[in-house]
Amino acid sequence: MRRDLPGRLVVVAAIAACGAACGAPATPQPLPLANRAGGLSLDLAHDLERGDGAPRDYARSAAIYAALCTEGHGLPAACYELVDAIRGARGVSYDEARVAAIGRVLCDGGDDVGCALAPADDRHPRADAAPRLLELCRRGSGRACVNVVVAASPDASERAQELRRGVACRAGLVDACGALAQALAHCAFGFDPARCEQSMRRRGHGDATVDDAYDRLFAACDRGDARACAYIPSRHLPFAELCAAHDYGACADLGCLGDDAARAVADAHAAPEPSCHDAGSEALALWRVAKSPTLLPPVAADRFRIGEPQEGMLVDAIRVEHHGGRDRHGWPRLDLYDSSTRDATAVSVCVYAYDRNGQQVAWFRAAHAVDVSSNHVVELPIDDPAAEPDLYDDDTIIVDVDHLELLGEVFDDPSRCPAQRPTTQGGLTMGW
Repeated sequence: MRRDLPGRLVVVAAIAACGAACGAPATPQPLPLANRAGGLSLDLAHDLERGDGAPRDYARSAAIYAALCTEGHGLPAACYELVDAIRGARGVSYDEARVAAIGRVLCDGGDDVGCALAPADDRHPRADAAPRLLELCRRGSGRACVNVVVAASPDASERAQELRRGVACRAGLVDACGALAQALAHCAFGFDPARCEQSMRRRGHGDATVDDAYDRLFAACDRGDARACAYIPSRHLPFAELCAAHDYGACADLGCLGDDAARAVADAHAAPEPSCHDAGSEALALWRVAKSPTLLPPVAADRFRIGEPQEGMLVDAIRVEHHGGRDRHGWPRLDLYDSSTRDATAVSVCVYAYDRNGQQVAWFRAAHAVDVSSNHVVELPIDDPAAEPDLYDDDTIIVDVDHLELLGEVFDDPSRCPAQRPTTQGGLTMGW
């Protein structure tokens, strides 16, 4: 049951100082405080993460953790939460150096879990902390169990790790619960994920640790914990909702789906590079749950891995991949990458769509004049397609280049872009 929190005050000090650096609104809205003394508390931060009594806001919760942690000199429990937020880029920029610095301070103060966060150097050897972490884990410390150095453990068996995750799960660390209930991920590929999830939950797994993890994971999701819901395919929160709440990792995932503004926010906060494949799979699972007859399935980016520019065959200088998302016609947006050492001044690209039987159902040609600097990516501007296929039934597109100019050198081969082109002709093949 959600509860109304007493009082409404503006959170000041560390939270107000966060401001634009956390991606928070310029004028913070009044928020309720959960602490009986009217100050900052872990309870308030947890409520803000869950959206309990106030809008979900990871930037404000991270600011509370930071204020209570004071970079390792304050409340250790707040420091652990802050480290989780930093590593997840939830409400605060990703910064592994900051995590290490907090770990050093905690370790110097005798906190063995903090020692696991500190770099393994002469002053803060992780190996020395491992036996103490194992003992703390045996006594029921979830954080210690999560941070145990498995290689240093006398028992690194799969069952031993499962039991440690069980301790962490019972301590409220939902990622440990999710690791024990990882079989739920398979429900994302069925037509009724919710029914699959309930079936898996009811059937029992012959293991009290795993059964308990399922119950705790669903209960945490019921309370609004987005991290718990992320392990339950039918209950994933939309990336857009999480990004708006300053989950910069979710902003990065949203960038995979073509939201350039969200991607810029993620980059500004150094969010780790997302797996666009995973983001696309999660977005597709949400689309299936919605069962909307008017929306097209989402298309995730391929994400170029730009390296050093290469000399090579002229036609190989240009690559085409998904930008993420769709244009106003429903076609996947595409990017051009000039992987050569020279600038491309003109590129002609053709795109073909095929149904599941391999029959060509549509094709169109991209704009001819495109400037692409050496080792740079640009979005491919396209003309209106000559025909719009039934995109629900298409599962393949083929892209090819029939004209390319790189600083005066010209490649021209109209045969690569005929009006009718069999899939056996090759080119760059992409899934929808």
